Amino acid sequence: MDKIVFEIHAKTTGYVGFGFSPNGDMRYSDMVIGWVRDNGMVELKDRHTLGERVTPIIDHKQDYHLDVGLEEDGWTILRFWRLLDTCDPPYDMKIDDGTMRLIWSMHHEDPTSETDLPYHGGNRGSRSVQLLSQNTKTVNLPADALHLDITLTNVSVPGDSTTYWCQAFKLPKYKKKHHVIGLEANIQPGNEDVVHHVILYACFHEINDSANIDGYAKACYRPNLPENLSLCQSLVFGWANGAEPFYYPSNAGMPIGPGSGFKYIWMEVHWNNPWHQTGRFDTSGMRLTVTPTLRQYDVTVLEVGTMSFNHLVVIPPHAPAFISTGVCAGGCLKEAMRKSGVTGGIKVIGMLMHAHITTTSIVVRHFRNGVELPAISRDDHYDFNFQEMRYLKKEVAILPGDDIAVECTRDTTSRQNITWGSIESRAEMCLAYIAYYPKLKMSQCKSAPRTKDLLSIAGVTEVETEIYQLQGEINVLEPEIWKGRHFTDILSTEVDWTNATVRDEFQRITKNADRISTCRQFPLTFKKFDDKFLPPFNYSDAIQQNTPDNCP
Repeated sequence: MDKIVFEIHAKTTGYVGFGFSPNGDMRYSDMVIGWVRDNGMVELKDRHTLGERVTPIIDHKQDYHLDVGLEEDGWTILRFWRLLDTCDPPYDMKIDDGTMRLIWSMHHEDPTSETDLPYHGGNRGSRSVQLLSQNTKTVNLPADALHLDITLTNVSVPGDSTTYWCQAFKLPKYKKKHHVIGLEANIQPGNEDVVHHVILYACFHEINDSANIDGYAKACYRPNLPENLSLCQSLVFGWANGAEPFYYPSNAGMPIGPGSGFKYIWMEVHWNNPWHQTGRFDTSGMRLTVTPTLRQYDVTVLEVGTMSFNHLVVIPPHAPAFISTGVCAGGCLKEAMRKSGVTGGIKVIGMLMHAHITTTSIVVRHFRNGVELPAISRDDHYDFNFQEMRYLKKEVAILPGDDIAVECTRDTTSRQNITWGSIESRAEMCLAYIAYYPKLKMSQCKSAPRTKDLLSIAGVTEVETEIYQLQGEINVLEPEIWKGRHFTDILSTEVDWTNATVRDEFQRITKNADRISTCRQFPLTFKKFDDKFLPPFNYSDAIQQNTPDNCP
């Protein structure tokens, strides 16, 4: 497929605007505007907008082509087509299988000329979609399929802007192993505006039923969380705002019941409440479609990307496109495959990419022997409010020793202070949840630049031992005048982030810094700072800088 057809039905007899935006509003957008004149003639022009509020400019190269245009019973109907890639940057956006932000507008009057369009006012909107979605498919469920709902117990939503709430669930006692073949959100009607994401973690360790944790519910990251629950860190599925139901391929399913390795689930619900509303209650959660008829392979999820806790992600302010990356080192994957008895590698079937509100794009890169292969997944117009587990066009094989890099681009031009890594929406993360088979004995594979390298931007030459980095307690030893100061304090106050040259140098340092790396395995173990798990190559040097396209 090299072209796409659109048909618009708008309740107006004036003009209709439609297009694609990099940011969700009219600035710097690719648009087409059309209307039907009183004599039945149709006007349709390919246009673009700049940063100012002015009439959209007519493109020199017209890439939208009219099929049908008419007015009928007070409605304007336009059908037109364009190539997915018109080779007309920067005025036309390439349509791909990532997130596309659609925008539209209309007015009740026809323009008096092509260059004199009356302002649409509030008659406008936007929505993020996947135009080339692989997720919309007809699924024929087996006759023995059943639903398992995992939902909160009518919890009061706090008035805080960001809350992570968790609840423990003991799964039904199945007599034999089952497969989960589909998952979808089960959001309480009316709470769609506050429920941002839901994540299910499996508890892959022995929990005695006498511990009475079934139904335990508290803020997720509170101190003194029972150890039985703090160890439940193996993600089995994640949903976020905007996601559609997800079904595994016909040859694979996620194991549940005897042989799955877990009988308790720890569910995390993220409420995003910037209005600080109170008096609301929530029973949201997930619905699992389960079958006792087993499929050929067990599916699970691997979390890869950046280690975001304790300020291990550092993004300077005033940056239009700052890149931070987490690498899943080939040593981690190779060791996990060896321990799991998987010799031929794994097959990736889907991907959920996750970051926060400064992130504009995410790409999951794939390397073999220091050479970059085609990206596993990418979203050049990432939208924090539109995240979902997305099918790949075709399964991707990851072999022992392959390296995976999750690369996030951030826009912090509106910020005056550093954006740190953390769980809050205004902080940042850079993660990919990879759905794959066959199952490995590993749940997480992440890394972060060493803080001592990042501090070099401020002239720091010596810090306390790196092991303190887990607690975020890196203190400076040299230069003497800063001795004892914390690294967050120095990066916040001793660096001129308004200087573009300084930001560029920090970008270089971030890309080329030594890395600490973690590999969390089943049953849960934590490999800390082990050099054999560090990336054996410099990913920034291996990236293919010139991606070929079909344009002259």
